[in-house]
Amino acid sequence: MAILSRVEDQVEVPDRLPVVALRDLVFFPYVVLPILIGRHRSVAALEEAKECEDLVLLVAQKDPGIDDPAGPDLFRVGTIARVVQVTRLPDGTSRVVLEGVGRGRIKRLTTTTEALRASIDLFLPNETEVEENAEDDTLEQSCERVRRLYAEYARLHDRIPEELSGMLSANGDRLRFAHLVAGHLILPSVEKQEILEAESLGEQIELLREILVREIEILRIERKLDKQIQL
Repeated sequence: MAILSRVEDQVEVPDRLPVVALRDLVFFPYVVLPILIGRHRSVAALEEAKECEDLVLLVAQKDPGIDDPAGPDLFRVGTIARVVQVTRLPDGTSRVVLEGVGRGRIKRLTTTTEALRASIDLFLPNETEVEENAEDDTLEQSCERVRRLYAEYARLHDRIPEELSGMLSANGDRLRFAHLVAGHLILPSVEKQEILEAESLGEQIELLREILVREIEILRIERKLDKQIQL
């Protein structure tokens, strides 16, 4: 049993957790989202989570087209998540509200059981900003730039509520801020996985800055082309 330190609490994480494989989705710590779960092994993982403090490991698939992924089909780093609510739907799937707790790394994956199960290590023992970053003015400026870039990204993107950017503040814990920004970007899984696996806050913030600058430029070009077509 490992202890994971977070901004507002500590969580005891078992050494083995049931695994839910995700298609086209990378889940991040501190993010709370509902997802639909219907595959047999994923449903079994939800049941097993009841014996693991309601915790599961969410891991993205490298190829979303694979129906029954095995070890080589999954990324090794995922997000430990708490099952908040499960609603069974008439079509047999479940709507599951999950809260990202922290990052975990798969040491060994068991695929012969009903649910995928993994022996894991914590990716980092603290999902909080380290003290040496607290007085880093350059990092503070970078976080504020990412906050402004995300506000512009949300304004330009049709699929993101613009008010969401106002809920993300760079004034609190900046690692939580980085996770929340990353969790609300619409990107290919492989790019979001790179952000998830960033080992330092500075690396994560720089990746976010580069991606946001690129995505904003693409969105502006698309808007410009749309206007030209309308004319």
